[in-house]
Amino acid sequence: MGRWDTTANNKMKKFTIILAVLMVATFSNAQITLEHTFNGWYTVSADLYGDQYNYVEAPYFYEMLLNTNLEKKVVVNLYDTEDFSLYKSIPITTNFEGDAIITGVSRNIFTQDNKVCFCLYKNDYGNINETLVYNEDGTQIASLLGTNPCIVKIKGKYRLINRTQDKSGNTTYIYSLPGNGEPQAISAPSSPKRSSSARKIARDGQVLVETDNTIYTLTGQEVK
Repeated sequence: MGRWDTTANNKMKKFTIILAVLMVATFSNAQITLEHTFNGWYTVSADLYGDQYNYVEAPYFYEMLLNTNLEKKVVVNLYDTEDFSLYKSIPITTNFEGDAIITGVSRNIFTQDNKVCFCLYKNDYGNINETLVYNEDGTQIASLLGTNPCIVKIKGKYRLINRTQDKSGNTTYIYSLPGNGEPQAISAPSSPKRSSSARKIARDGQVLVETDNTIYTLTGQEVK
């Protein structure tokens, strides 16, 4: 009977942990990306304004409370859709005050980390053409061109349509969103050792994984 090569097995386990950590870091850092800009008002709905009235079901009932004093604070409250209990109250300090609007409340669409996210913008007719995206911790994760954001699903992929309206005309911004409505399936292994030393490198047109002592191919083979 052949003898089990424990050294090779341990190396493969170590490589699997390192690769998993790298993949988790890659997916968790997935970004909202501007894919295209149109000069004019563009839509993907059969109805000219349909994309603004279709909706993605939010994971919670939500309300927005404005603080109109000089603190410029907005509070977003999320309530459970089953028992209507308060899930979380999220205070946000904005760079504007007045008629701020919350929309796009969703989970695993703007990110893949299972946190609720939402858009905040000010509808002031072209003076501020910016949409801020926050997560449920009150952390700003993106600043996007345009206002009146709407989430649409095109061929199974979520995108955000944002628009600018000013004296020079309309501009439509199409953003790709990293999530598909589900949490990221890959989970980090427990207590990986020396994971911070792992990094991807390119050599002779090949992507490799380098640690302090060893270089691997993406299939786990050690490079001599």
